[in-house]
Amino acid sequence: MNGGDGTTSGIKSETKSEITSESEHEVKGEIRDASGSHGGETFVFIDIDGTLLNRAKRVPESAAAACRQARANGHKLVLSTGRSLPELSPKIVEIGFDGIVSASGSCVSWEGDELFEDPLPLERARELREYFLAHDYDFLWQASREIWGTGPIVNELYDVVTSGERPLPENWQVFPDGGDVRPHGLKCLFGRKDGSGGVDEVKQLFGDRMTVVEGSLDPENPHNGEITAAGISKGTAMAKLRRHLKVPHARFIGIGDSENDADMLRAADYGIAMGNATGLIKDLADYVTDDVDADGFAHAFAALGLV
Repeated sequence: MNGGDGTTSGIKSETKSEITSESEHEVKGEIRDASGSHGGETFVFIDIDGTLLNRAKRVPESAAAACRQARANGHKLVLSTGRSLPELSPKIVEIGFDGIVSASGSCVSWEGDELFEDPLPLERARELREYFLAHDYDFLWQASREIWGTGPIVNELYDVVTSGERPLPENWQVFPDGGDVRPHGLKCLFGRKDGSGGVDEVKQLFGDRMTVVEGSLDPENPHNGEITAAGISKGTAMAKLRRHLKVPHARFIGIGDSENDADMLRAADYGIAMGNATGLIKDLADYVTDDVDADGFAHAFAALGLV
């Protein structure tokens, strides 16, 4: 698919199908083939926040039912999220998924087994920590078993992904200086303490040696960013899983709403944008469904013949 700026992604070079209007939601014949009628398996990579979860941070029953029916129909479902494993609610996981891509592609598991983990190199993490402390940023580190960082952003993240009970669990740790960098840190979340963002500045300074994107921590307060190791994204995780499972002829579908979903849609055979997605994601998608609060997730599964 083509990038939103007209450039072609290095992950996949393919002409993007025309995006349908939200009033029509018509899927072209080639996309409807994603249901599996091509004779191969179908793998659906599903973002969580703003895609599977609505603005109230709940999974609509229509979305949960669509997931269960799709699996019953033989399709494989993979959670593909910016969240790390400690942030995944059992209520989400219990819906039933074959695999999990967490921390924006830094960790990949399949049927309960961890396959790949790509942490931020320590020297890069130290660079970030020094810069954030010197320039009045809040920041945290996500790993497969723990989260640690400065108080405001750790507490904000905890409130976003849980019901907010206190005290924090032992594996959610707060330090005035963000704590030391650790070799198993997968991803960094950051934002200026005054709420003004600072994502563009961090991209300019570090984007040549790390992957820096706009954050998806909270759609109502979007002034934050996410950093993973260079070349690591939901799209590279999708490609790794395809190679590992040795399913070159399977159809891979991605569905999401924010910037950390961009490479996933580029890597997918079919990309779906939620109606509430950013302009970039809608530009990359083959199909734009309804808003997350208007059963857009379930409508997409139905339109693609997955249910």
